[in-house]
Amino acid sequence: MISIQEKYIKQLSNLNWENGFNPEVTKVERLAFFAELIAEKNESVNLISRRDVESIIENHIFISSYITKYIPEKCNNFLDIGTGGGFPGIPLAIMRPK
Repeated sequence: MISIQEKYIKQLSNLNWENGFNPEVTKVERLAFFAELIAEKNESVNLISRRDVESIIENHIFISSYITKYIPEKCNNFLDIGTGGGFPGIPLAIMRPK
C-alpha cells in the first residue's frame, strides 16, 4: 500500500515533469511532507477548503512552488501577508531557503 507522502511525491513529480520543472528530490519530499501536515491539520482547523484536500498538490503545493521558476535567482526577500495555511510562503521557502 502506498503512503500518503509517496502519493504526494508521485503527484508532484508528475506535475513537475509535465511543466518542465526539475526541483531537487529533497525539496519535492519536503513539499510532500508539508502537504501531509496541512491535510492532517485541516481535519481540525480549516486551513484550506475541505473540498481541496484531495487536490492539495495541484491546487496549492505545486502552484506555490512553481512560481519560483519565474522569480529571479538574486531575489531573496519575500513578504507573505496573511495568506492562510502557509501558501505560498512555506512552499516558496522550501524551494528558495535563502
